[in-house]
Amino acid sequence: MNIEIKKAKQEDLKSIQELNHKLFELEYQYFDNTLNVGWTYEKAGEDYFKDIIKNGIVLLSIVDNQIVGYLSGSISKINSESKLDNMFIIENYRKYGIGSKLINEFKSYCLTKGIDNIKVSTYAKNKNAITFYLKNGFEEWDITLKCKL
Repeated sequence: MNIEIKKAKQEDLKSIQELNHKLFELEYQYFDNTLNVGWTYEKAGEDYFKDIIKNGIVLLSIVDNQIVGYLSGSISKINSESKLDNMFIIENYRKYGIGSKLINEFKSYCLTKGIDNIKVSTYAKNKNAITFYLKNGFEEWDITLKCKL
């Protein structure tokens, strides 16, 4: 399988929105039923992705000329660290190393910007994501707790 990783452009917005919508649907189904699944297509979601394409980084994974995954990330100028905001791979393309390629490309990008650490958050119940991030060099750093009222 030939996997290409490229930096997204504004013309990739609709593909990114489609992938992010799929991510939100899964997160809503399995982890957080308060998530606004439609946010991706709302003005706020569209503006977020336009901004992160322009001022952050969105990486696309392409197989056979089809976008099968993405990673979006940002860099904080305040504390000189980066954040992996979102990542999603279409289910049929998982377990082929695509996610690791996206992570490695994001790591390289961060290093070129003088950043030497990346933070990522995931749901505590998302064991697959936690295992994936641990295998890709991340370590547990902090714990966020939530109290439903």
